Amino acid sequence: MSHQIATLIAGDLGAPTTNKTAFLTIDYVIIELLRNVLQHSDDSLGAIVGAQLNDKGSHSDHPVFQVAVADRGSGIRATLSRTHPEVVDDDVALEQALWPYHSGAFAPGKAGGLENAGLGLFYISEMAKELGGRLLVASGDSALLVDPRLQHRIERLKVGFPGTLVAFEIPTDVPDDFDALFNKISETARARSPRKLTKEWLRFEAPPSHSQRFMINAFVENNEEALRLAQDRVIPRLMKKEPVVLDFLNVRVITQSFAHALLFEPVRYAWASQTPIFISNAQPVVASALRHVEMYAQDR
Repeated sequence: MSHQIATLIAGDLGAPTTNKTAFLTIDYVIIELLRNVLQHSDDSLGAIVGAQLNDKGSHSDHPVFQVAVADRGSGIRATLSRTHPEVVDDDVALEQALWPYHSGAFAPGKAGGLENAGLGLFYISEMAKELGGRLLVASGDSALLVDPRLQHRIERLKVGFPGTLVAFEIPTDVPDDFDALFNKISETARARSPRKLTKEWLRFEAPPSHSQRFMINAFVENNEEALRLAQDRVIPRLMKKEPVVLDFLNVRVITQSFAHALLFEPVRYAWASQTPIFISNAQPVVASALRHVEMYAQDR
């Protein structure tokens, strides 16, 4: 669905006139926001997604792509308070929701649980900043507007939302280099990671001929399938010191949440068994996401 929405408002990804950074950013943002709804909102009805190319009125001379995802679930404060009981205020909850490695899905001081890296809203907010766009997050009795044009870049608004609303906006003429954008944000996240890379267990080189190969494009951005592959097929082989290959053929980009679900536990078992995991056909932006997981997963 995210790919279809991006195509409707930004054009076909394969067309020469389509701004690929804008397209891939929209695709990424929708995937992450809908994943947040599924993992955190507790809303049985799911969410409403809206997207448009706004080139009218005040935007006639600087058109923008706009995406909004809204649910009527438990809200950000309720989600964070599961592992951060000190969060009792909506203003504080919204501010902390933009921090990297900060989530209601795992304890403070950790860099992620099995399926959640605590990086979703952080990446989205950084995309808005880097591309000269804006981000609005509203939940409970509070709202935050992230806008690089503001003096302090972040402004509190006296509005709220019964559940969670996230609205994302970027100009249509953003620099067309998504790899550079993603790598810059990844470096920012790495600098703020609570973990240090101790040894590299991901190998971006030709694997042994007898390696078991797994094609990732069959279930890309399906976190449940990624976690199932990791637990049922990759980890057992690593513990037997059998080499495995994760093949990213035809995968253009992955979210950090998907990379986390796929590799967080396997990297730990790779260290335990002293058996590397081979990565094949990974685009630079995909490799960056994988290396990031490798770095913070090594919590010894």
